[in-house]
Amino acid sequence: MGRPMGSIIRVGACAFGASLITGCLAPAAPPSSSLARPQSAPAAPTARAQGGSLALVILRQSAPDARSREAGVDAIFDRSHGAHTCPELAKEQLCVLLECPAGLASATVFDAGAVTVTANEELTVERGDNGQYSAWIPRATLWSPGQPITVKVAGAHDNPPAFATRLSGPGPITVLQPSGNDIVVERNRGLVVTWTKGVGQEVGLMLEPTPMRPRGVSCHWPMGDGSHFVSPRVLGGLPAGPARLSLSARSSSASLSSRGWTFQANARVNVEPIEVTLK
Repeated sequence: MGRPMGSIIRVGACAFGASLITGCLAPAAPPSSSLARPQSAPAAPTARAQGGSLALVILRQSAPDARSREAGVDAIFDRSHGAHTCPELAKEQLCVLLECPAGLASATVFDAGAVTVTANEELTVERGDNGQYSAWIPRATLWSPGQPITVKVAGAHDNPPAFATRLSGPGPITVLQPSGNDIVVERNRGLVVTWTKGVGQEVGLMLEPTPMRPRGVSCHWPMGDGSHFVSPRVLGGLPAGPARLSLSARSSSASLSSRGWTFQANARVNVEPIEVTLK
């Protein structure tokens, strides 16, 4: 594979998936190339050491029954020390309402050498000409449910240092509720989300208005719970109108620390997004 083109990487809970630390990095400037990741691709989750540097590798693929199947790898190596974090407006029951202002500065991505992911096959991603790490692969399956995945980062003169980790590939969930057509979510009543157990540690949810606004809701719940509630306290901060609800099965590696950097790899299997109307 040739050098991948970069894409917008929204990092942190604003990227709707942080399970260790809340907060986010602002989007990088959109790339000019038409080969950038499509708008429908999910944003990236993160973990961040408080006040430290972040090294994160994100693996993603669509559920087998998704209308638009794709897979990809993103990575970010950032030393902003939390300077780009988005404020939490409300938080309740493992859900958070965040706002990422358009004027927030973009993250600086360090060159960490090659990122190599090994599961069904080996994939190597290098830093693109625009400074981002991103590879998008249509109609691909990078791993099978429960399959061990190895992630290696070559490193660059200890800034960041080289690291390697393993995680177990998640498998898709089936969303039972909400379902159907013309779904209306009443913000003052909350939202019940129910799913059948898949493979992985967590179920992640993101709910964001369309077209995209600065605010969004992110939740992460234990996989085995099967059902959770998004409270009016967080939903009430979203504007009325159309929105996209996305859920995914997620797995993460252990969080590692070395020489001022926090390292983690995580993977998600995304189900088909659900279009809803917020009232």
